[in-house]
Amino acid sequence: MADLSSASTPLAAPSFDDFSRTYHAALHRLARGYEARADKQDDLVQEILIALQRALPSFEGRASVRTWVLRIAHNVAVDHVRRERRESVLVLEGPARAAHYQRAWLELS
Repeated sequence: MADLSSASTPLAAPSFDDFSRTYHAALHRLARGYEARADKQDDLVQEILIALQRALPSFEGRASVRTWVLRIAHNVAVDHVRRERRESVLVLEGPARAAHYQRAWLELS
């Protein structure tokens, strides 16, 4: 397997299998940093791997493969955290907001 961490020369795009094997542990460490729940960490790693596979054709070799992989992983993780936060606010806000509107409606009646 080629050294995927060298940034000295532009690289051809590595195969998906190469970087998924090479960066598997790093992706899990990154996921643990963004997500506390183990089941959500696995989901996040899967999201990252899907994003990497989709982005693979756009790899230009201007940065090392490691930099490219971890930047995509970081961006996906940030999106994941934002989405989780938004969903948790909606879940918590939903019943309270519904009760508020119900009280307001009853006061108008």
